Amino acid sequence: MCHGIELTETIVQSSMKAVGQYFQNIDYHEEKNRRIQVMMPFQNNKKNLGGYSSYIMHDMPIHPDFEIEEDLIESENSIIYQQAENRMHVQKSLLLHLLET
Repeated sequence: MCHGIELTETIVQSSMKAVGQYFQNIDYHEEKNRRIQVMMPFQNNKKNLGGYSSYIMHDMPIHPDFEIEEDLIESENSIIYQQAENRMHVQKSLLLHLLET
């Protein structure tokens, strides 16, 4: 894989990760604002869910109110923290397996 190319699940995640890299850097202030403006219509929020009560998942880290509305993170349909816990157990299991071989 080439340097500078990162495997992500969606274009939104890729763009938001790029925003996060430069989020605090004053030199990238205009670019950050441009990317936020472009990506906000694709934010996971109640309006975009259109009344559906689907489970809310996220691979972490979360940037509240950017890629996902903060209310959805803590909603009753959110399984974000369970997903993160499951991932932690899988990572521990994989590490244990690798250390035993």
